[in-house]
Amino acid sequence: MEIENPVEFLICSIFAGLLGSGGMTLFLNLVTKLEITNAKMILAVGSLITKSTKNAMLVGWIIHLVSGIIFGIFYTFVITRLAPAIIGVIIGAGILLGFLHGLIASIGLVAVIAEQHPLKEFQDAGLDVALAHAVGHIIFGLIVGLVIVITGIAGTG
Repeated sequence: MEIENPVEFLICSIFAGLLGSGGMTLFLNLVTKLEITNAKMILAVGSLITKSTKNAMLVGWIIHLVSGIIFGIFYTFVITRLAPAIIGVIIGAGILLGFLHGLIASIGLVAVIAEQHPLKEFQDAGLDVALAHAVGHIIFGLIVGLVIVITGIAGTG
């Protein structure tokens, strides 16, 4: 299946990725604020690059938003290639992609990144941190699916 309107597809994908990133961030911030676990993803990602907290938030936000756009495009491409016309299938596909993405990201986070992280604060990533990030990715996928439904880019509108 060919993309009918590439500009519309790109705008929808970018919007979906940014909204999904926002939803994921809100969830992880809530988990951190409620002291369920340390899910300061933006700071953790930024400080992985900067090796300190200096400028880590800016770097983290840039990486997070660019990643959100890239994954928004990827999720939208995959979902629209399936060409579902049923709203629940579109949303379910977003959730499934988020689950798979979250599973891979969480395993990488716990098994590799935490071990290599330069800040002590982020070196202890256990099941609670992995689960929070997995749920965050599911929320990302859910939001991308909803944006696809609302915009009608998959042929539902």
